Amino acid sequence: MKTWKAMTVLPLGEDPPAITSLCFNHNGKILAASATDGMIHMFDMSAGLQITGWPAHDSPISSIIFGSDETSIFSLGSDGKVFEWSLQNQGKVLWSVNPSRYLVFYMHFR
Repeated sequence: MKTWKAMTVLPLGEDPPAITSLCFNHNGKILAASATDGMIHMFDMSAGLQITGWPAHDSPISSIIFGSDETSIFSLGSDGKVFEWSLQNQGKVLWSVNPSRYLVFYMHFR
């Protein structure tokens, strides 16, 4: 903090997307990052390298968070869709919901 210089720069490629949300696991060794391109990126903080990544949404991701047992990660897209992703089978959806369809139902019968 004294020098305001970067300690580590994580690789995201030549033309990196804007990062929209970050979340560390319980011990700070794994960092999950979501981006405007709909991707989830996972980094090993001790090595400073990306360990995996996958396309998660067709729109920018608003927020991500590790599941309580850290075997999954939840993502919320700007389209309103929520996904739970397996961390053992990266890219596999365990659960999903589109809350916007409930809002349409509510507004219709209100």
